[in-house]
Amino acid sequence: MDTIFTSTASFFGLFSGLVSAIFYHALCIFLWKQNFTNFIWVLCSITLVFIIRLYIRKKTKIFPMDIINLIFLNAVIISIEGALIFTILHILVNYNEDSSVRTMYLMLVRSNISLFVSALLPRIPVNILDKGLSIAGGYFSFIGIKKLCNMIKKQQKHDI
Repeated sequence: MDTIFTSTASFFGLFSGLVSAIFYHALCIFLWKQNFTNFIWVLCSITLVFIIRLYIRKKTKIFPMDIINLIFLNAVIISIEGALIFTILHILVNYNEDSSVRTMYLMLVRSNISLFVSALLPRIPVNILDKGLSIAGGYFSFIGIKKLCNMIKKQQKHDI
């Protein structure tokens, strides 16, 4: 659920979204002592930021259908991107799947389905759920933070 913070930050702006995405992945590497190879997954978070920013850049109001479109757009694109990253890492450094898609991936690979397709298929439903929660949660967090900031501004003006 790291993506909820990146989603929230992305609704505020490109820079804040990128800082959130990069900071989280750097924190995982340095604080939790993950293998530096895992830092490449930051590309999926950066993609999420760009998709959100490009999708909403000219919108004056965001409707529920926009959130649904963002969820499915992100889920499909990030699933393809994740499968490509995994396939390349697996070929180059014998990287093993360690995410929630591991069991399904292993079943597909053992059934002689190509590495890329085996990495892609389990990611789609997982990403629909993950991006659904994180983008919707990020949007509602964004709205809540904006309302809170507006209330604070009104209170400050009232106190003056």
